[in-house]
This record gives sequence, structure tokens and C-alpha cells, in this order.
Amino acid sequence: MGQDPRNECQLTEVKLGIWGKIYDLGTYRGRDCSAMAVNLLSKNEISGAVCWCAGGEEIGVFKEDSKLVVKKRELVESPNVPQPDFETILEIK
Repeated sequence: MGQDPRNECQLTEVKLGIWGKIYDLGTYRGRDCSAMAVNLLSKNEISGAVCWCAGGEEIGVFKEDSKLVVKKRELVESPNVPQPDFETILEIK
């Protein structure tokens, strides 16, 4: 996919396959994005992935009412700093 010119991190395209459809979720820093362990998921998050290189981003699938919502957020390494809020990037009805 290439490299981020600001920090030479590999870039990875993230896609979600669900119910026979493929959704393009964007390009993120990191050679590979890894699925998150179930015990690390946030409230109402049913699946998630983390991409990491010179910082990180989490992409999560949340169940909200009768729909699935895909959200992303920057990750903070310091345990003393709260993680930022998620921003919605896709609703699947």
C-alpha cells in the first residue's frame, strides 16, 4: 500500500466483510492490523482491530439499537491519559 511520508510507517487498507458485502474502512498506519482480544473491546463493541506504527488507531464494530456502527479513534499509549472518543465512519443497517 505504501508508506506514510511523515514517519515512514507502512500503510494498510482495512476492509470489513459482513453479510456478503465488503466495506472499505480506510487506510491506517501500520504494516498489519490485528484483531482485538474480546476482553479489550469497549462497551457494545462486538469486534475490533488495532493498527499500530508511531501511534495507533482502533477500528471497532459496535451494536447500537438495530444497526451496526463502525467507529475509529486514535490510541494513546500513556496509561495516565484517557483514550479519545470514537468517531463514526459507517452505519450498517
